[in-house]
Amino acid sequence: MGNTVLRDAQGAWNLQLFGDFRLSDPSGAIVRLPNRKVEALLAVLALHRRYGVSREWIAEQLWHDSPEANRRTNLRQAVKLLRASLGDGVLEDSRAYCRLSCSFLLDCDYDRPNHTSSGFMPGHDGNWFEGIRSEHCCESDAPAGVLSNLLETCRWFARHDPKAMFSLLKVNPALTRGMNFRDMRELLDLAGEDAVSGGWSFYWRGTAEDDLRLCAELLRSALKGARRTQDLELASEVCLELGKVYARTGEFARAERICDLADAVASDAKCGATAVIALRLRGIVFTHWGRHDDGLELLERSEPLLRNPVERAVALGVRAFFEASIGRYERARDTFESRSREVLNMGHRGVDCVGSMTEAILAVAGNRRSAIEPLERLSAECSSVGSTQFGVYADELLAKLFYLEGERDLAGDRLTAARRGRSVSRMAVTPLEAQRLAIVS
Repeated sequence: MGNTVLRDAQGAWNLQLFGDFRLSDPSGAIVRLPNRKVEALLAVLALHRRYGVSREWIAEQLWHDSPEANRRTNLRQAVKLLRASLGDGVLEDSRAYCRLSCSFLLDCDYDRPNHTSSGFMPGHDGNWFEGIRSEHCCESDAPAGVLSNLLETCRWFARHDPKAMFSLLKVNPALTRGMNFRDMRELLDLAGEDAVSGGWSFYWRGTAEDDLRLCAELLRSALKGARRTQDLELASEVCLELGKVYARTGEFARAERICDLADAVASDAKCGATAVIALRLRGIVFTHWGRHDDGLELLERSEPLLRNPVERAVALGVRAFFEASIGRYERARDTFESRSREVLNMGHRGVDCVGSMTEAILAVAGNRRSAIEPLERLSAECSSVGSTQFGVYADELLAKLFYLEGERDLAGDRLTAARRGRSVSRMAVTPLEAQRLAIVS
């Protein structure tokens, strides 16, 4: 019976969470769920429907007063009852993760504007429900949950449908590039070498590689794949990453050639997204190589063209970082404060590392001693996730700060760590980085 309910549904189900809980099938008939916990389970999944959520978190929210073993048992029973009520195909789940199936069309009043928080799920107790009633963001909207949910979803697809995983990664490159290197490598290892053709596999492997020479080799393979399949979207994304790599390894002539290639791809694609990438890439390359005014102008021109909030936050963060690195502190503060509020502290490697470095440089400009603690924290975080580049930046600044504070041994240790990091990642000292070190006095 449950299978028939979902299979025969031709339109969207309707879910009302504000006021009394109400669920109706596509024909308009009311469907009553067995108990409040099953109602709550559907509500949680509806609000996390884009990426799903971990089973552990669901169990903790819905049975917070029960022992951990009982929570898992209760969740299994609730999942079984939900499937019995709505059909086996309503869920996509594994031992660790759960989400509503893409084939289960659902119109939920939570997604509509002008609802009132006071009436959300009356009769349901728990911090999650109270948070929504108090008009706080629920976990699905909290920035810190976005990347963790995406990662869990990708892990599930890596095991069961690797091609679908690569499709999901491709949907939002700006967000996906926020995964730390180790997590991305784990996904790629789970998916296998030959999961997808055309170059996207090489592209993601390149973005997850800390050795910039190897990164460039992988990205060049991705570019060959893009040319072979005439995938201009992939070619544009590869140009952005490969141009930045050449700038960081001191190969300015190569970086300029990639900028020209990005312009050509944008011209062929006749697409706003590829044009913005070409503009941003040239701005980044120019700024790394000392043409600060030209580079920053190009970056600023590109920002109003970005519609994706993560891309916009990355762009503003990078410009603030560059401005702080060349001593334009007031402009850097204004740019830094303009970053999209919804993506601050979201766990995005690029957004958070760039933000931490910018804040540290601005702290140096005011009270250099106050910059030491955030730089030490950033260095440790970079080490833990396998991201060498910003760890090098942090260690170099720390070496100079400790030296100026008279702590020569600590300065020597940090300088050794920075040199080791540059050797491992094969980073060059660009004019931008030299100027950033010069402002610490």
